[in-house]
Amino acid sequence: MKQAKDFLSWKLTRTGLLISGTIELILAYIFGSRALDTGSYWHYLGALVFFIGTIKSYVQALKITHGKN
Repeated sequence: MKQAKDFLSWKLTRTGLLISGTIELILAYIFGSRALDTGSYWHYLGALVFFIGTIKSYVQALKITHGKN
């Protein structure tokens, strides 16, 4: 349980948000590429979800950087 708390508190730091946002961006790219190849709506949905997660993580990191919560 303590490890989960430590991970969650680390993910809410600027570095953690930037790393998780970058991972989500990579996953969005993979899903988007796969969606273009297969035409699967599920892959398009996955790409959209990961891209929205990327934007949210980067915006949160910018808010932490500039002191706006």
